[in-house]
Formats: sequence, structure tokens, C-alpha cells
Amino acid sequence: MKKLLLIASALLAFTFFGCSNPSNSKDNSDPTPPENPDPTELVIFDPATYDGETVEIDGEVFAKITVDGYNTTIKIDPPLDCSSVSKFKAKLCAPEAKANFNLTAKIADKDNADISSISLYGLDKEPKLCEAGFAEKTNWNTLSETKLAAVLQPMVQDSLDGYKEQSNVVVYVGKITAE
Repeated sequence: MKKLLLIASALLAFTFFGCSNPSNSKDNSDPTPPENPDPTELVIFDPATYDGETVEIDGEVFAKITVDGYNTTIKIDPPLDCSSVSKFKAKLCAPEAKANFNLTAKIADKDNADISSISLYGLDKEPKLCEAGFAEKTNWNTLSETKLAAVLQPMVQDSLDGYKEQSNVVVYVGKITAE
């Protein structure tokens, strides 16, 4: 009986403390990061799961999108509740720099009412982290009452031409999050 208790104690100690080999200091932890390491971050758009063309820049995936005026939309399914967040972030850029072109990643509800508009003023080849809060009421928009993000609308405007919408402009949209 004493031997059985001694073996059980040894097994229990091994289970809790493990056995280390000082000559092998290799880290055996799981290298796979959790899906969402920051529980306060809401992923609105992940280009890694985008069903379209993507590019990789400095190890990050971006959706490659050719905008068609204000007609380019990407469905967010299922819609995401943004009522408990206050800030929206996106990495934005383009393959060609154009100082007078502004890229906006508009987040809207199913009726295309504004939740937030994240803007990059002046297209740049280098990804820029852009931030925005909730959309504010203007004479050209409708604000979302539900704050359920259902649509991503990337669009480009020319600041030298009365902010006229642009078509056939390629842009890169990175991960869009809210916190």
C-alpha cells in the first residue's frame, strides 16, 4: 500500500510540475495565437477571410478592391453590434499614391445608414492606421439607429474635384476593428 501511495504521489507531482530537461530549453507552448487575443476588440472585416483578391504587405493581408464610385459594398454577415464600442480602426493604402484622392471605409447598417467612416486623406503606398469614432449627422448622410454593422463600403473621392466619387481605383483595405 505504501508503494502504491508513493507511486501515486510521484505521478501527481509529475503532472503538476512536469519534468524539464535543462539541456533542452525549447519552448513547447502552442504557437497558434488565439482567434481574438483582445476580447475588447470587435473584428468587423478581416481580409484574411475575404472572398476576393488579397495582397500581403509586410506580413499583413489586405483586400484588393477596385472601387466603383459609391457602388462598391461588401456584406458583413452576420451583422455585428457596434453599440458598445467607441472607436473604429483600419489599415488603408493603395498600390499607387495619389495625394488628392481620399479613401473612406464606411461601416453601415443594412439600410446603408452610417455607423462610422474611417478615412485616409491622400492615397499612399504605405499602409496607414486610420481611426474614427461614430459618424456624425451631416446634410448628406443618415445615421444608423441600430448600430448593427452589415455593410462595408470602400469609396474614393477626389479632393481637387469637389470630392467627386472615383471609379476604377484600386485600394487595399486591411483588417477593420472596433473597440
